[in-house]
Amino acid sequence: MSKLVRVSGRTSAVATFLAAGLWAATAAANPATEEYDCSPSLPQGKRVTVDFNSGHQSITVTFPNGSSYQLPKAMSASGVRYAGSNVEIFERGARPLVLNVGGQPSRECIRVKPR
Repeated sequence: MSKLVRVSGRTSAVATFLAAGLWAATAAANPATEEYDCSPSLPQGKRVTVDFNSGHQSITVTFPNGSSYQLPKAMSASGVRYAGSNVEIFERGARPLVLNVGGQPSRECIRVKPR
């Protein structure tokens, strides 16, 4: 999202562009794979892995049984939502991540802190 800011009577779109580029470079330089413990547990366990290495346009979710799903970014009124045909992840600020798997109850998933 680009914002124009008045600085000393001049529009500073360049600063916004550079800041966006810096954010993108930082995200690319710091790939993130996070583990989450979900409640209620999935049939094979409670821990899922989420790989955010796709420039935040999609994520890969790996379940305890080893199956993986790539979920593209989807429309959301607030927060960030990734959805595939049968799996959906929704995150909003500091709240737990919400995992929906078709036909099962919603799960709240808390990020596991690295040791």
